[in-house]
Amino acid sequence: MKKILVTGAAGFIGSNLTRRLLSAGAKVIGVDNMNDYYDVRLKEYRLKLIDAAGTWTFLRGDLTDKNFLDALFAEHRPTHVVNLAAQAGVRHSIDNGTAYIQSNVVGFFNVLESCRHFGAEHLVYASSSSVYGGNKKIPFAVNDATDKPVSLYAATKKFDELMAHCYSHLYGIAATGLRFFTVYGAAGRPDMAYFKFTDKLIRGEDIELYNFGNALRDFTYVDDIVEGICRVIDRPPRDATPCRTKFTTSVTANPST
Repeated sequence: MKKILVTGAAGFIGSNLTRRLLSAGAKVIGVDNMNDYYDVRLKEYRLKLIDAAGTWTFLRGDLTDKNFLDALFAEHRPTHVVNLAAQAGVRHSIDNGTAYIQSNVVGFFNVLESCRHFGAEHLVYASSSSVYGGNKKIPFAVNDATDKPVSLYAATKKFDELMAHCYSHLYGIAATGLRFFTVYGAAGRPDMAYFKFTDKLIRGEDIELYNFGNALRDFTYVDDIVEGICRVIDRPPRDATPCRTKFTTSVTANPST
């Protein structure tokens, strides 16, 4: 039986994905550390929505705790892993670098190690449009250069891609990286611009615009992201071994604004 581990299950994308998988009859194990980067009550609300969608297993824990992760894999033996857990927020990474290294790098390394030792059939993981960094070419394409990150967040996501590629090469792990462009929807992260702008409008406050208002941004609706993940889960890369890894972009956008 297919068992899907969703990390970051109480997060915006993770909770929507988990509900979708449960509605399709999948067996789901969810993990989240429930950190306070934003109001934990929103994460608790999402968990209630998941509980209403079906029966699943939820574990509160941190991916940086290797013993916790190994015990999880040993007990539940997930056949597929969707890694959505990460410290989000590009601007937040400027002053809080340690959180990004721990969550996005150390945590993802532990996931790779568990997939290696416990034999997951397919690892799907969230990368980001931010990896395109200072790229001036529009629209972006999968084969565009990603060697000029302009934030620590982007650098950690690029490093995740490199680690996944390495583990595919060395150990034959089937891995698919999805470069998400700004995701929006109901019960999304409150630090996103559309929520912040709306809140200020309601309060009658001024909206702060960066780059003198010369900014463009493409957004991706969360249901479209979830649809993409669901289509990818059962389609691991079939390239010739020892390297089995691929990347996908969700939509075209300019992440530098």
